[in-house]
Amino acid sequence: MKSTSQVPAALSTRCSHRTASGRQCRQLSRDSRSCLCAHHFNLRNQKEPDDLSDELLARSQNFQTAQGVNFALANIYRLLAANRISTRRATVLAYINSLLLRTLPAIDYDYETGHTDPTATKNDQTKDDPSGVANAAKASAATPPSSTACTNANSVWGPSIPEPDPAKKPS
Repeated sequence: MKSTSQVPAALSTRCSHRTASGRQCRQLSRDSRSCLCAHHFNLRNQKEPDDLSDELLARSQNFQTAQGVNFALANIYRLLAANRISTRRATVLAYINSLLLRTLPAIDYDYETGHTDPTATKNDQTKDDPSGVANAAKASAATPPSSTACTNANSVWGPSIPEPDPAKKPS
């Protein structure tokens, strides 16, 4: 005689989702085919597209203006409201936008004082520089080098670091 194990009726109606620690969801399953409650069924069927960058970056103005960051935040809001991105992802993106927004005054200051990216090529600077600072840098680069070139570079990029005294022993 063959014995078959029977699942108690109470356990068969529960959601079959298990947490990482092995605990089973307490909710009732929504139907016998899915064996999941409504919450876990929706989570399983919620699909985030891999690439939402077009929708996230629409009208963001390369994050160089407060309006661009505002548009990026609005895009995050729209995607979150439509349940196309997770709350966690939206939170991280909103935090990054707040950091970007805090750097905008420093970017404006850099443009006003003539700071340019020392690692960028001249073509990159003219493309990315809306204020024409790179054009001023080109004009100054066309002048012959002089003894003041080093002092000007130091004033733009900060004070010069003194050379170590060879007579002193390192401590």
